[in-house]
Amino acid sequence: MVQVRKIRCDARPGGCSPCLQNNTECKTTDRITGRATSRGYTENVEGENSLLKQHIADLQQQLQEHGIDPHPVPIPTISYASQPTPEQAYTVTENAYSLSSILNAETDPKSPLRGSALPDFQSDQLGDNYLGVSSANGWPLPITGLHHALFGMHLDLKDFVPAGGNERTEALSYQAFHDFAARESSQEAPILPPYQQLRTLCEWFFKSMNPWLPILHKPTFFTMLDRMHQDPTYVTTIGEKVQLHTVVGIMLYQYTTRNAMFHENSFVDHYKYALSFVRQLSRDTSLVAVQSLTLIVSFLRSFPRPGAAWHFSSVVLTKAIEAGLHRSVVAWNPGADTDPHQAEMRKRVFWSLLSCHVMVGAKLGRPLLIKVEDFDVELPKNIHDYLPEEQPSTEWDKCSFVIGTYSFKMMILYMQIYTSLYSVRPTSAEPYEQKVKQMTREIDTWYASKPAELRTPQTNPQQRVFVLYIDHSYQHLRLLLHHPASCRTPTQEMTTRNLDVCLDTCSRLLQIGLEMKELKSLDTTWFNTTIFLAAIFTTLFAYLERRDQITSAEFTNLRNSMDSWLDIMADVGQLLGMCISIHLQQRFVF
Repeated sequence: MVQVRKIRCDARPGGCSPCLQNNTECKTTDRITGRATSRGYTENVEGENSLLKQHIADLQQQLQEHGIDPHPVPIPTISYASQPTPEQAYTVTENAYSLSSILNAETDPKSPLRGSALPDFQSDQLGDNYLGVSSANGWPLPITGLHHALFGMHLDLKDFVPAGGNERTEALSYQAFHDFAARESSQEAPILPPYQQLRTLCEWFFKSMNPWLPILHKPTFFTMLDRMHQDPTYVTTIGEKVQLHTVVGIMLYQYTTRNAMFHENSFVDHYKYALSFVRQLSRDTSLVAVQSLTLIVSFLRSFPRPGAAWHFSSVVLTKAIEAGLHRSVVAWNPGADTDPHQAEMRKRVFWSLLSCHVMVGAKLGRPLLIKVEDFDVELPKNIHDYLPEEQPSTEWDKCSFVIGTYSFKMMILYMQIYTSLYSVRPTSAEPYEQKVKQMTREIDTWYASKPAELRTPQTNPQQRVFVLYIDHSYQHLRLLLHHPASCRTPTQEMTTRNLDVCLDTCSRLLQIGLEMKELKSLDTTWFNTTIFLAAIFTTLFAYLERRDQITSAEFTNLRNSMDSWLDIMADVGQLLGMCISIHLQQRFVF
């Protein structure tokens, strides 16, 4: 056995004398971490850091000389995955912060609770601020409200909407909502379209909007509509007035947004009239009152800016919780003889309201009012609701909201991802990779369980649109789950795997967007637009990360993809009312 004599290293810079004499690399091992590094490594890093700081200072000086105010140097943030040091004024235990960390966050500039990387609050943009979630590693984040940033370029969707002087835009604003809702109803009801045209509008509502958010009961609504037409003495209730004018307002808004069939502001009077009953409905504790307010929430969420959608959804959800809609009927009133229809409508109203609240609030990076653990109300049953004059041939046609009950299951997945990966302090104590695997299985299980009518090639345009939006949600869930900005263990292997999934997801979202464009079924909501923007920016970022590996064929594919995305965004811009004409192609320089 050959004995090796240990030689004590001396303090000579760049390597000890024995290593230099033997022409070998001199390494030193940290006694605490066990990590081996070359001698002089720290000095080299410190020197390089000093040179880069000086270079940045020189570049900032050049920008100022040309009249450009450079962005401030970002404050380094500490990754959730990093181990805390004794010098840090906070402690981490299973992804939960101690009370001392919260108390010290106000004064400790290093505390991750300070949120220094979050967007600044804009006092003149109430309702549009998006505070609460930020990427600690500077990668583009898929949850940033109307604001997106990449390569030092900041894009805010509200910059493309007229700031004032436009009646339509002002009517949809945060301030206008509160102005309209603060008034007691004393105005005359807007004139409704002729009966046949009115009925057609309502039929389309129950084919396009209500299937996703089955807030209204189809037979009950059309019974009311027919009685209004046939009986001149019939007096509508406040709930019926709000429901009817909100349905008309929603459909006129959709029509004018998509193809200008009517005067562009024809929906505003119905919107204002419905809001004038908000104060009375807020004092009403009945299910009809919550149902009517929820319908207004569904109207707000489709506007081109967030406005009051999140605020009002929180108010109405609070009212729904006070009414016990979040609880199972059995648990809420055990032993009572509950009307089956009433029980089902409670479920449908709650789940529809929850969907609006989650999709708007989460995209703004705001905390959800309720967690999955806080409610036990069952999913609605797919009960037949076809009208007497209809002759459905399949079970799908006998129930108008099958797609809604299926999409409600998806909402649970969204809530789990947002609270475990995208909250300020994630609730999950599971290791990141284990959580990703678990959520991947649940997402795939949900997608595989879609109704049979949505699994086969579709010849029915309406059902094809349903399929596209389910696929759109599936890919969005995958993007949220694997997005690099949410990674808590940024190893090279995990980063590579996440980027692979994200590129695949973004490619599929592009194909879905192109087919939606062809079918003229792109969404008018701002939050679905931000999903497309997230896909665009994630694709560009991924290619930048792999710029040394890109082949000429892949580069050509990237250019073609960006051209296709710009075609989609041009149509989306028109739907959102973005009136500023910009040749976006000139903004992408490859």
